[in-house]
Amino acid sequence: MKCDRCGERDAEFNYIEIERDGTRKEHHLCRRCAIETGILKDLSHDSHEGKEALTVSDCPVCGMSFEDFKREELFGCADCYDAFRPALYAYFRKIQGSERYRGKMLAQNEKVLAIKKNLRLLRKKLEKFVEEERYEEAIKIRDEIERYEAELKSYEQG
Repeated sequence: MKCDRCGERDAEFNYIEIERDGTRKEHHLCRRCAIETGILKDLSHDSHEGKEALTVSDCPVCGMSFEDFKREELFGCADCYDAFRPALYAYFRKIQGSERYRGKMLAQNEKVLAIKKNLRLLRKKLEKFVEEERYEEAIKIRDEIERYEAELKSYEQG
């Protein structure tokens, strides 16, 4: 997605502006435009040597600051999500290594679960074909089950 302001660079920062009448407008900005508009503070002249930090205003509904949120690790109200959105992405990246929560499963575990699901479905299909005496199709399913079982064994052995 391109920056809403310059239209040239990829947008890296997203924030929602809430008007007094409650209307919301989503903005997508590149790093340079975020600094120029004051959404992102350029600290390259400070002792942090080139690192930048987001400046986020307090929640307009409950008055909670982002620093209060980080200290308490609880939002004051539902509107805090929108008020702190620009800084939340960086905060989530810092504490969990990603902007998105992927649960406790590893990618390999997801693959193992998919294989096990396929095996269950194929075994049901095999049983159905044998009952219906469709042996040629049953043989193909049996071979597919064997391939999945070998793949599953390789994942489980490490």
